[in-house]
Amino acid sequence: MNVAPSIIYNVALLFIMMIPGIIMKKCRLCSDTFGKGLSNLVLYIAQPALVFLAYVRPYDGEILKN
Repeated sequence: MNVAPSIIYNVALLFIMMIPGIIMKKCRLCSDTFGKGLSNLVLYIAQPALVFLAYVRPYDGEILKN
């Protein structure tokens, strides 16, 4: 299994998601309070939701037997 393309894809995707934030900060389109509010949103809402979704699985009777 070749893992390198997957890693490269994920890193590239991360940088693509960072570009709008960098541009907004350089052009002063967002303030420091906006960044703090966005950080709180991610910390208190997005991350717990992702943890919850990571454990959501379809029901399978075999899980109960093991």
